[in-house]
Amino acid sequence: MATVRWSPLCASGATPEQQGVDTRRRPNAGPSDIRETSAMDTSKTHLFAFVALLIGASLIGASACSTDSELVTRVSELENELAELKELANVRTEVSALTAQLSSTESDVSALTTTAEALDAGVAALQEVDWSPTEEQVRPLVESLVEKHPELLRGPKGDKGNQGDMGP
Repeated sequence: MATVRWSPLCASGATPEQQGVDTRRRPNAGPSDIRETSAMDTSKTHLFAFVALLIGASLIGASACSTDSELVTRVSELENELAELKELANVRTEVSALTAQLSSTESDVSALTTTAEALDAGVAALQEVDWSPTEEQVRPLVESLVEKHPELLRGPKGDKGNQGDMGP
């Protein structure tokens, strides 16, 4: 085996075969060969890491796209909820206005009910009054009519015979 100087890869105690140096092709591989090999391995490692990062980024980007579409959907849902809340605020204002109007209407209905009850009581009182005339009220009126217009009250035949034509 060839003598190897110190390199970062050799510090781990790895043999050239473990470090990826093909000693069969180059049996006399020296420290410069190992450095080149380790530099190639490092660049390969960096390349693989970069490719892995790109693949991961594309996967994250794909999930970010779905996350973006989910965010857009959620934002539109929130905008709809805000519009509904604004409508609810308008509804609350309308409800308070309608409540005030209802209170006013109930007050008017109460006043009208009281008036109707008073009118019913007045009508009942008027109906209780006996509006039929009494004999004391009718007798003087009838006697006055008989004296003024006796022809209107007698028919063509009376107890004294023909009384003449009946009144108009």
